[in-house]
Amino acid sequence: MIPFMYHWPIAFTITQCIEIPIYLWMLNALLLQKPLFDRLILVFFASALTHPLIFLYLPIPCQAYQLSQSHYIVLAESIAIFLEYLYFRFLGFQVFSLVFLANIMSATIGTICFRFLILKDHYAF
Repeated sequence: MIPFMYHWPIAFTITQCIEIPIYLWMLNALLLQKPLFDRLILVFFASALTHPLIFLYLPIPCQAYQLSQSHYIVLAESIAIFLEYLYFRFLGFQVFSLVFLANIMSATIGTICFRFLILKDHYAF
């Protein structure tokens, strides 16, 4: 078993590096009246609220129920997309396709980074 909590800072950084530019670029027209710092905070919290839940707590029941890595990724991203969509909806933005795009991109690139760069010899669920 990989101790997920030890890899969380790396995964969180990868996620933020991918999702923040996507959210800023796509929400630019909607958030143009806000200062850049406010925009950064707004989009940072989208995944900051969901990432610890997905990365640190979800693996526990997934391992208990012996879900495969593929099932874990699909479940994790579905939860992240749903919760981040609710976050943006609460703020008044109807941006499901944007949340879907940002999360699929970060999940894909993050999985590739972990599988082939970070944990290339130990990637197992």
